[in-house]
Amino acid sequence: MNVRHVLHGESIIFSNCDNPQFMLKNKKGEFLFFSTEKNISNYNGLYIVKEGEEPSLFKTIDEIKLLGTEVEILTNNFNCFERESRGKEKFYFDENGMIYEIDNYKGMGEIHFDTREIYDYSNNGRNYEIYTKKDLIIIKYLKIEEGKEKKYEIYTAVKGIKLYEKPNEWIKKNYEYDSARKSPPYNFFVYNGIRFEVDGKIEIRIASDFSEEKAIQKIAKISRKSLPRSDKDLAFVCAKESIKNFFVDVNGKKGIYAGLPWFFQFWTRDEAISLGAFINLGMYNEVKDIIFRHLDKILDNGRISNRFPFANLGSADGVGWVFKRAQDLIEKLESIGKLNEYISMDELGMIKEKLAFSIERTRENYFEKGLIRNFARETWMDTDFGNDTRDGYRIEIQALYLNMLKFFRKICWMVGEEVSNDEEEEIKRNVRDGFFDGRLLADGLDDYTIRPNIFL
Repeated sequence: MNVRHVLHGESIIFSNCDNPQFMLKNKKGEFLFFSTEKNISNYNGLYIVKEGEEPSLFKTIDEIKLLGTEVEILTNNFNCFERESRGKEKFYFDENGMIYEIDNYKGMGEIHFDTREIYDYSNNGRNYEIYTKKDLIIIKYLKIEEGKEKKYEIYTAVKGIKLYEKPNEWIKKNYEYDSARKSPPYNFFVYNGIRFEVDGKIEIRIASDFSEEKAIQKIAKISRKSLPRSDKDLAFVCAKESIKNFFVDVNGKKGIYAGLPWFFQFWTRDEAISLGAFINLGMYNEVKDIIFRHLDKILDNGRISNRFPFANLGSADGVGWVFKRAQDLIEKLESIGKLNEYISMDELGMIKEKLAFSIERTRENYFEKGLIRNFARETWMDTDFGNDTRDGYRIEIQALYLNMLKFFRKICWMVGEEVSNDEEEEIKRNVRDGFFDGRLLADGLDDYTIRPNIFL
């Protein structure tokens, strides 16, 4: 199978690809994630966000496909994906749902459903009801807890299908990719709900929500996204569109997903590191919003939580990365003469106060042996392998803290104050003495293990 990336007449082609997967996202944090030939992961499917203080993802559709076809070409058109076999299929996805276009095909297609909260793998209490309402097919899913208490219900509205039948069968699907990753479940039963007829050409619109009324309202609002602006370097466009599509606004909280389909949260470290790219793309308001969201959540110990929604795992470097990006944003805006346009003096003062608080509490809670200490699994290495958890005194933690001290002196100067650099110089000496042997820079105090954090 060939995979093509096509934009404004330019194209990149990859040959002999084995069942590639493709993803479309919207700005609400929802996404469509299908395999080209058959699903290889239980994470394949269409996902919507449920609003709330801590938003959660729900899967609705598992797979939509034509029967008796073998895909030869997958094309990324940047506003849609296209599968070519003996017919053509196009997939569009926006903030309201998906459009599924079929052209030059006669035969049958199917829609398989796997409606559930993303980590709800219980086979008990799964109930589907399919009925019509005017020109729509409505698929109602009701999840029942033990004791017959309703856990949640989701409605999927389908428009554009005229001739169809309801197979009403459960299909066991095996997920070889999940098996290879050792990420259970490796198989799961999904519901074959609709088998539809195509006579040449059809346009199907699909929207899901937690009420029938809202699902129906969304159907009329679905649109085809416009193409991104042309750029000379198509590879750069691919990279730019990929990272921009991870910027989402989930229930009024703007942020950057750490990665899909598994990491649909705002991880402080990942988000702050990624902000460097958004500064380079000129998305200054978006960067500012994210930085200020983090500054508003500084903990009593001087750090910032590892992620949102909250996870009970410390983050030694997240706060340093956030202040590094605040510094980068300010310096970028200074360099183009637009600092006052984006950040007021009052906001500079707030940044200074938050930074002073974080420095003070970090010193109180983690300053030992003239260095900043972190505990097990609090750095980028937040899992352990062979009892290696990187606890102790780590080079990037010292570097980030030193940068916080440097940034504090700069921002004090910007608001007309002066501070000493004595602490900064002392820690610099301690780092040189403890981490550099004249030839090699150690990963940790007296630890010359080679790890990939140099790339951070």
